[in-house]
Amino acid sequence: MRKWLMVLLLLGTGYYVFTRYPVMDAFLGKLTQAQMKALIDEQNRQSNGFVERMKASADDFFNRRNGPPTKRKRAAPPPRPAPAKPPPKPPTPQELRERAEADRQERIQQMFSPAQGAVTTFSGLTYKKTHLNEQGTRPTSVDAVRVHFAVWTSDGERFESTRNGHPTILHLHRLVPGLREGILLMREGESASFWIPAKLAYGDAPTQIGAPAGPLKAHVVVEEVLNR
Repeated sequence: MRKWLMVLLLLGTGYYVFTRYPVMDAFLGKLTQAQMKALIDEQNRQSNGFVERMKASADDFFNRRNGPPTKRKRAAPPPRPAPAKPPPKPPTPQELRERAEADRQERIQQMFSPAQGAVTTFSGLTYKKTHLNEQGTRPTSVDAVRVHFAVWTSDGERFESTRNGHPTILHLHRLVPGLREGILLMREGESASFWIPAKLAYGDAPTQIGAPAGPLKAHVVVEEVLNR
């Protein structure tokens, strides 16, 4: 279709030029050389303008028929895969020791932090009863008690405790001041936790062989009060 339109465009141009300008006079030699040059220049100018108008008309016709030409969009390049993260380095032995020590210090701090609701006496002993028995017998300072108990030192190590689930007998007058004061606050059938400062335990620099320095943490269950 576009080819035939261009043929018609050329034919129309030739006819337009031939009929509009005195071409025959030029061929018959009736024009001077200057007139001939001016004639050719005018013909070229008119022809170029006519051709441009015809071309614009043809483009307008095809645009109205088929729509304006659309530019082909370039396909977006595929996304680059994210670089793989290197696997984490395994901890060194030094790092493992530091983590273990940090965990141990955190456990000790939790162990020696009094629980919510704990009570501190005038002497500095802090205690909290975990089980109550208002009907039980209260011991005196000259009594012995049958108990389950465990005592921890300030480095988180267990210092003393009953073994194999069997209770043991404690004579109150032989205990450190803090533990003796705590058991005197209890009754048969009760249990309690005690946070004992160093001054109510063996002190910061104990003279007794094997005795731990610093504060103590204890948990006691009184099963029976034994009168002497």
